[in-house]
Amino acid sequence: MNLRILIIAITAVFFVADVLGQNQRHVITPEEVLTIRELSDVKLSPNGKQIVFVVNEPNDPNSPRAPRASNIWTVPVDGSEPPRLLISNAGSPRWSPDGRTLALLSDRENSTQIYLQHDGEKSVRLTDVPGGVEDYEWSPDSKMIAFVARDQATPEEQARRVAGDDAIVRPERDLKYTRLWVVNLSDGKATQVTKQNFEIVEFAWSPAGDELAVTVAPTPRD
Repeated sequence: MNLRILIIAITAVFFVADVLGQNQRHVITPEEVLTIRELSDVKLSPNGKQIVFVVNEPNDPNSPRAPRASNIWTVPVDGSEPPRLLISNAGSPRWSPDGRTLALLSDRENSTQIYLQHDGEKSVRLTDVPGGVEDYEWSPDSKMIAFVARDQATPEEQARRVAGDDAIVRPERDLKYTRLWVVNLSDGKATQVTKQNFEIVEFAWSPAGDELAVTVAPTPRD
């Protein structure tokens, strides 16, 4: 019954929007596009009671070149409460399989790292890898998290960039590859899994949690 009501409601919304569109045409301008709040990365809690999602806020007109702010919101599935802001300046929320912990990515300390939040408590940083985390996945038993991080520039390369030697040469030299890591939640210790020079495209835990499947490319070049 709830599913039927939801489908009817969605259909009604599109129908009304279509009627209004026929009677009142409006061309959206680029400026108006920048004012739209975008919703993404919807995740249902394992117990089916809570939803978290990401809201990308509009650009700040006073800082048009600044990146858009992303915040994590939450709402109960039964609609008993309105959506509320859960965590600011964060994204990529992932529930642990046991439903006890919410993981997320945040660059609040100038580097994108994995943070954990337990039952509404303040989120705590889990990883501290140079260059930050690009993607991550929970292990089936909720005891570990696998993540991908990219090799960083050497001190010599950083010094050359600071001195102004920042030319982009094609094909690239000194390619920086992604590496697969696993961090244990019990002690926060991260272990590098892959050492080969290849680009990690996707990865997934086996159902038993004792293996990882990885899709790779021979190079990070486009």
